[in-house]
Amino acid sequence: MFRLNFLTVLFFVVCMQTSFAANPNREFNVDKIEVPEGGIVTFDASNIRPAKKFLFNFGDGNSLTTVNSVVSYQYRSAGVFKASLTYQINANDKNPNYKEAGSVSITVKSSTPKPNQPPVARLSCSTSNLLVNCNALASTDPENQPLIFNFDYADGFSENNTTGISSHAYQAPGLYTVRLNVFDSAGASGEATTQVQAVKPPNKLPTLALNCSSSQINTLVCDAIGSADADGTIVSYTFAWDDSTSDAKAEL
Repeated sequence: MFRLNFLTVLFFVVCMQTSFAANPNREFNVDKIEVPEGGIVTFDASNIRPAKKFLFNFGDGNSLTTVNSVVSYQYRSAGVFKASLTYQINANDKNPNYKEAGSVSITVKSSTPKPNQPPVARLSCSTSNLLVNCNALASTDPENQPLIFNFDYADGFSENNTTGISSHAYQAPGLYTVRLNVFDSAGASGEATTQVQAVKPPNKLPTLALNCSSSQINTLVCDAIGSADADGTIVSYTFAWDDSTSDAKAEL
């Protein structure tokens, strides 16, 4: 039974020495190397069995001298701190010599929220005659907040939506500056503009309808009822007869 216990202790010591060998510059452990402001880090030097007194330097201007091999410390400010440990073998020495046990960097992250960043507006538009189609889907927000899009077409018409897609038909041809404003949920905004050229579409020929009848000899009566103009209004009609005469009328 004694031999089994001795082997167990020997195995533990060998494992401990192997652990130190893997990290020869530090003889103590920490439970974490990154914490938020106000976070607590536990330092464990219990593997340094000959030590009788410990001097923990936490790297932020504070230190602790103690006989306890395990201590916890709260970091109250953000930054990167180099914590170190020295220890004393004989606690009764009047002029003790402390031995270095290594160091470790502790990162303390700031808990102060970052200010809201404005979204980045991106706008592209294409035209087909008087119709303009605009796309703002490439707009982004640094915090990935949902966006509201405002399209201003510079002719008195504007549109708000959350889709980032908009279309508008101009009443008159011309060069227009389309303005996009993008808003995040915190009220910050970004702006983008682009110019579009609206042009009048080519004129379409009217559709003609001709109806003729004759109730008397040498008399032909015709009308153009049913004629239509898809992109305007028919303003006059000209009837050309086969006897080289013609009539121009505004009526049907």
